[in-house]
Amino acid sequence: MNESLSAKFTIDKVLSLEPGEIGIGLNFSPTTGTFAALMKEHNVVITSATLNLGTPFNEVIALRGLLPLYVSVGSRLLFFDNTLDMIHSTLFLDGWIGMELLQFVFFDWNRVLRPKRLLWIDRFFCGKKDTKVYLNEFQK
Repeated sequence: MNESLSAKFTIDKVLSLEPGEIGIGLNFSPTTGTFAALMKEHNVVITSATLNLGTPFNEVIALRGLLPLYVSVGSRLLFFDNTLDMIHSTLFLDGWIGMELLQFVFFDWNRVLRPKRLLWIDRFFCGKKDTKVYLNEFQK
């Protein structure tokens, strides 16, 4: 059986949680910057980090007039501490990533996020048997 749960958050719903407080963020996803383009319509600047998996995603992001970030998953982010209002990730940190790397990523994301700001993990998937392990990491 393939069970899937969806929270179905929209950009408008998420931005309404902190009206006028989200101005700059980071998106990690294997896409060409669509999330950043949608956030730009709401006056939010998003830097997009992606993997060039056989395709030039970062180049397409730049061609769209958006900000690509060339960084690997295991690299420390090139932001000062407490710089970002939001980090969004979709289909990026899924069940393929090891716990040690996941902990490093979360530690670094926590470092660059301003206190009490938004970490939005959208469309995360893993094996059902691993759900509890990943949820424990998210809650830390």
